[in-house]
Amino acid sequence: MENSLKTSREFLTKRAKAVVVFVCKKARGAAQFLRKLIDSTKKKYGILGLIAILLVMGKLMLFYHLMNITTNVFFIWITTLMLVGILFSFFRNKWIPLILFTLLTILMFSDVTYSSYFNRYLSVGMLGAAEVLGDIGESIKEVIRPTFFLLFLDVVIIYVVFFLHKIPWRKSVIRDERT
Repeated sequence: MENSLKTSREFLTKRAKAVVVFVCKKARGAAQFLRKLIDSTKKKYGILGLIAILLVMGKLMLFYHLMNITTNVFFIWITTLMLVGILFSFFRNKWIPLILFTLLTILMFSDVTYSSYFNRYLSVGMLGAAEVLGDIGESIKEVIRPTFFLLFLDVVIIYVVFFLHKIPWRKSVIRDERT
């Protein structure tokens, strides 16, 4: 009996070590991804672009705080940051992800406002019922706090970066015409 307990403990200890090593490797990979994203952004868009990246990180933490999300916040945060990075690196026309990111921010603002009024999360089905907002519009105005508007700060900075660096609406294709 004592021998089987020892074997079980050894197995669990090895399993726990393997899980810790796995999590550390994933966290290290995420950190490397973020470092590359920050370095390339700083080189391409300057310090204002870097500030925009930091504001995106802060916005996500603010959103999770306002939504009272406390479980696995770090992993959700890292995953969301990686998805935002993928979103902005996927398109050639950088305005498309910026518009999608702006819509996502509006959705986050709506979710935080809805959550503070009804104490539950906004569902996709409720997004279609936006026409009934007129009935509770005054109540919603009283629920909105100034910190909710901080969710838009990074979007404003990103738009400023895009206009300062003259990011074109469309990339022109120059064709080499040989006769």
